[in-house]
Amino acid sequence: TNLGQNTVLYNIESSARYIAQCVALVESESHQHQRRCEKVEVSEEAMDAYYKEYRAELAKTAWAVEGVDSWYKTAKGVVVNQSPYSVVEYARRTASVNEEDLV
Repeated sequence: TNLGQNTVLYNIESSARYIAQCVALVESESHQHQRRCEKVEVSEEAMDAYYKEYRAELAKTAWAVEGVDSWYKTAKGVVVNQSPYSVVEYARRTASVNEEDLV
């Protein structure tokens, strides 16, 4: 699979659990019997912080080495199809929804 270090199935399972938590969050009610939220939307600040970290970690990988060509890189040399994180780290990061990162 395209992870370069494990099977993508484990990530799919982690993603499915995370999505189920997001659906439950939307369907849950506050103490006033109103929906806690209408949608799950990540804040711009949380997304920017994640993207900055993601790009910094990806820059440390073999896929990002200058002169190394692969289908994981654009013509400009930007790695776009890989994760710098292990499947275990991905599972840890998606184990629970951080409501503080939501709008």
